[in-house]
Amino acid sequence: MLKPFYSFTFCLILFFVAGHSIYPQTIYDHDTGNLTVSIYDNGWIGHDAAHSNGNGVIFEVNADACWAAGMLYGDPILGAAGMMGYGTPILDMTNIVPFSFDSSANFNQISTFQMSDFTLFNMRVTQTTYSNAGDDFVFIKYSFLNGSGNNYSDLYFGIFIDWDVGTALLNRGGIDESRNLIYQWENGGSNDSNYYGIIAFNGLDGGTTGDFIPTTRIDIYNWMTVLTPPLAMDLDHRTIVGDGPYSLQNGETLVVGFGVVAGNNLADLQANTDIAQSVWESIIVPVELTSFTANVNHSGQVELNWSTATELNNQLFEIERRTTEEQFATIGYVEGHGTTTEPQNYSYTDVTMGTGIYFYRLKQLDFLGSYEYFDEIEVDVTGPLTFNLEQNYPNPFNPTTVIKYSVLESGNIRLSVYNLIGEEVAVLVDGFSDAGFFEVTFDASSLPSGAYFYRLQSGNSVVAKKMLLMK
Repeated sequence: MLKPFYSFTFCLILFFVAGHSIYPQTIYDHDTGNLTVSIYDNGWIGHDAAHSNGNGVIFEVNADACWAAGMLYGDPILGAAGMMGYGTPILDMTNIVPFSFDSSANFNQISTFQMSDFTLFNMRVTQTTYSNAGDDFVFIKYSFLNGSGNNYSDLYFGIFIDWDVGTALLNRGGIDESRNLIYQWENGGSNDSNYYGIIAFNGLDGGTTGDFIPTTRIDIYNWMTVLTPPLAMDLDHRTIVGDGPYSLQNGETLVVGFGVVAGNNLADLQANTDIAQSVWESIIVPVELTSFTANVNHSGQVELNWSTATELNNQLFEIERRTTEEQFATIGYVEGHGTTTEPQNYSYTDVTMGTGIYFYRLKQLDFLGSYEYFDEIEVDVTGPLTFNLEQNYPNPFNPTTVIKYSVLESGNIRLSVYNLIGEEVAVLVDGFSDAGFFEVTFDASSLPSGAYFYRLQSGNSVVAKKMLLMK
């Protein structure tokens, strides 16, 4: 059954590969004071496979407990993509938007970047990582935008991690299904007495710990799909955590989340996992967006539609728009449904004043002031479908009103106003016009109250409407 949707080092040198902007690899340490987790802007966690840089995962005053880790996703046809680097190297992700940083009332470290695989799935992945002082866990949220033109099914998302807790050859693994947790510890050693784990916040549906090194993409995908008991012996264990299956249509976005968690013993690890689950559900993903689409209607207006699966403390959505030359600006608001477990549908219509490329995104705000951005979508307003004259607004009016119209193809047009006996009392537009959507304000201050007609002519095409001036 498919699961529902719920979704430092810095350098400014810019490169271009296959038409896409990419940025040099950078690393950022999320440090709560108790737990440090290094995050790379290409999907690595802790270290890269060569163990050449990054601080890894450090709990309290112990040594680094992570050799290498990374995000994974895949389906049964193409296998796994992401960042792994063991066996057949899975090193697919390229950074396309560099790190940005923020903080909030709930987290004093928030880092965000975007990456893409450009190969198997052509997913654009937004990774946002959250940490707060004093916590024993760090959150990693992935937003997967399917821009491939294809529809995928049986998708699984996960984390690969090679824990080296204390003496690596003395490591053991465990699974706590009730907490969606897979963990490791040093068995009988004296170098690190703590427990380390990965939480799958959307559900633990596959994975294990063992001395495995998958050799193909399909092998890796299969490890994510079946939950297997850990190998019950002291080994240099590796962990795979899987969440799925999902179906992701072209243009849709899916949000999944994982947590790096540590504790002084198993009971402490489980208690910290419970706290992390509560924070995740109440703060990080208060809204589970399942779709966000746009279409252009016959009047050249962009109709936005989106749906949610569940909502928690959802106050409202801000609708933001930009062009290729401009930055995002807020153009409207739609109220949320507060807290609900029922699917909800939303819509907003934007009247764009001309042809061109527009980008839209949603900013969701909760009642506590926290907010989350969802991935942007692109809309091409190529031109009106009809020669059209809309009803003026407001109507009746005093003394001004707005008249909107669309022109199918470039040429001379004339927009004029007549009284009831057919006399032309105003000319609003007269001359050459490109194809597109337009509006004009009519000021009738000098005219008496009464009914008037306004008439649009382009070549042999004529359309007229009636309006009422009331002073």
